[in-house]
Amino acid sequence: MDYNPFSSEYASLIGLAKQLKDKQSELRSSALAYKVFDVHSTFSEVCRLDREIAEQADERAAIITRISQMTKNAEWLGEACPPWYDIRATFSGRRAQLESVLRQSASHLEASRKDLAEVIKNVERKNGERQSLKDRIQRHQSVNPLENEAACKAIDSQLAGLNEQIAILKPKYVKVERRIAHLVANVSNLLGQQAALERDIKAVSELEEQLSGAEDGKRRAIIHEECRARYGHSRPQHVLKMLNASHRRLGFDIQKLEARIVKEAQAASRDIQQLVIDGNNMCYDNNGFVGLGPVVEAVDDLVCMCSVIVVFDSDIRGLQKASDYDIQKCFPDLVEVHIVATKEKADQTLLALASDNRVFVVSNDRYVDYPDQPAVIEQRVIRHEITREKVFIHELGVDRSYTAERRYSRS
Repeated sequence: MDYNPFSSEYASLIGLAKQLKDKQSELRSSALAYKVFDVHSTFSEVCRLDREIAEQADERAAIITRISQMTKNAEWLGEACPPWYDIRATFSGRRAQLESVLRQSASHLEASRKDLAEVIKNVERKNGERQSLKDRIQRHQSVNPLENEAACKAIDSQLAGLNEQIAILKPKYVKVERRIAHLVANVSNLLGQQAALERDIKAVSELEEQLSGAEDGKRRAIIHEECRARYGHSRPQHVLKMLNASHRRLGFDIQKLEARIVKEAQAASRDIQQLVIDGNNMCYDNNGFVGLGPVVEAVDDLVCMCSVIVVFDSDIRGLQKASDYDIQKCFPDLVEVHIVATKEKADQTLLALASDNRVFVVSNDRYVDYPDQPAVIEQRVIRHEITREKVFIHELGVDRSYTAERRYSRS
C-alpha cells in the first residue's frame, strides 16, 4: 500500500519525463544516423547483391538440372543391374562393375545435393543482407532532418515544463516519505510477522486434520510429538487458538499503525504558507494560565517553516499586565502580533485571516459556532498540547520546553 498522497502524481511525472527523454534520444540517434549514412554506397551494395543472387540463381538451376539427370542415370543403372540370382553376371564381374558405377553415381548425387543446399543457404543470406540494406535506405529516406530538429526542440520545451513540476512536487513527496519511512518499515515488519503466523495457522490446521483422521493411538502420538516439537505444545487445537489470538492482535496493531501513517502523511503533505496562532488558547495548561511561554517557544520553531501571525484576545493585556508593545517584544520581528479590540474575542479574526487554503490555524478551539468558515470546513485547524513544562504541536513537529509565568522579552 502506498501511503504518500504525492506518489501517483510524482511517478506519473517521472514516467512521462522518461518517455520524452527516450523519444528525444531516438530522434537524435536517427538524426545522427542520417548524417553518416552513405546512400550511394549502400545502393551500390544492393546492386552487387542483386547480381550475385542472380548468378547463384543460375547456378542453382544448373545444379537442379544436374541432379535430375544424375537421378535418372541412377534409376537406369539400378534397372540395368542383373538380379542376385543371375550367376553368370556374378561370375563375369558385370554385376560388380555396375554396382561400383551405381555407388559412384550415388556419391556424386549426394555431393550435388550438398552443393545445392549451400547455394540455397548463400542466396537466403544474401537476400537477408539485401533486404536489410533496402530497409536502411527506406529509413534514411523517411527521415526529415528539419522535422526531427523541431520535434527535439518541442520535447525540450515539454521537459522544461515537466522538470519544473517535478522540482515543485519532489520536496513535498520527499517530505512525506521521510515523515512516514520508519512507520512504513514497521508496518512491513508486522505484515511479515502476519504472513508467518498465517503459514503456521495453516500448518497447525493440517496437523489438526491429520489428528482427526489418525487410525490409531500410535499415529496420534506421532502427530502430538510433531506439534510439540514445532510449536512448544502437543495439542494442535490449543496451538491454533493461541496463533489465531496473536493473528487478531497483530491485525489490530497493523490497522492502528496504518491509520497513524495516513494521518502523518496527510499532515506532512499540507502546503502551509502561513500559520495563524490562537495566542490566548496556547497560554493555558490543565491548571490554568501559564503565560506567554508556550506561544513564544512554539513560534521560535514555526517561524522557520512559514510566516506566523499570533492573535490574542484583548484580555491578554490584563493577564500579562503588559502593554501591546511589551507583548510584541516577546516575539521575533518577523512575527506579526495582533491583539483584538477591547472586549472582543479573537475567533472571528483568526478564522478570517485563514480564509486562504494554504493558511492554517493553531488552536484547540473547535469553533462550533463558526461552521461556515473555510478553515473549519476544510479542517485546517491544528491542535496543540500544553503540559506543565512543555508545548507540543505534533503535526508540525514542535516539542519545546517553556517556563511558566515567565516574562519573555527579546529586548
